[in-house]
Order: sequence, then C-alpha cells, then structure tokens
Amino acid sequence: MTRTIPCVTGCLPCACARVTGCVFSLNPGQERLCVTSGDNGVVQVWDTDSLTCLHTQGQHRSLVAAVLWSSADENTIVSADQKGFIVKWNYQTGDVQTFCPDPKGHIVSLACSSHQPYHLAAGYVLEQQVQILCIIMYM
Repeated sequence: MTRTIPCVTGCLPCACARVTGCVFSLNPGQERLCVTSGDNGVVQVWDTDSLTCLHTQGQHRSLVAAVLWSSADENTIVSADQKGFIVKWNYQTGDVQTFCPDPKGHIVSLACSSHQPYHLAAGYVLEQQVQILCIIMYM
C-alpha cells in the first residue's frame, strides 16, 4: 500500500466566525459542490474547484447547527438552527420554506432518509437534558 501525504488544495473564504457544517454533494455532476453553514445563520454553496461562493441563503436568525443535501432533490439543501427552525432551500431557484416542528427545543443534528426521500430526522435537545428524535415529512 502506498501512502500519500495529505495536502491543502485551497480554503473557502467563509464570512463567519465559525463554520458549523460542511457537506459535499453526492449527486452526479455536482462533485465539486460543497455546502457550508455558519454561526452567523448563513448557508452557502461553494464551487471547490474555483473556491468561489455560488449561492447564499440567510434565512436563519441563529447559529446553523446542521446542514445537508436533500436525498429527494439534488438542488435542495436542508438546514436547521439552534432555535428549532428548519429551512428547505432550492439553491437553483431560490425557493425557501421555513418551518419549526418544535419551538421548545433546539436542533443539534439532521439526517435525510435514503429510503424515504422526503423523510427527515431532527435531533433535539429540550431543557438542556432531554433528547428527542423527530421524524418529519417534508415536500
């Protein structure tokens, strides 16, 4: 087995104090795309070849705790903030839908089902102790 030394090929100039999430697209033809989220409430789609921001969404009003590509639509990104708001964003059309399944808790994780494309799991923390998992169907 030959070992290669990892090297930095470039850095994305994110405009936030802290990057809270970073996910590459798994969709064919979008291999160079990466989505990031930040503590400033902004979600951005990046071209990792040119290191440029292609699209920006700023619907969140608090730290974005989780971000992912939708398994149902290659142009849709789902993100969630610490206040419990989930944003479904089609970055190609600019279409945004915001919903808050449980306003009492804050979201710490998200996952899209690969078997049920419109099912989303959100991990919550309630009252700093109780953790729940909420299964959400979104369209």
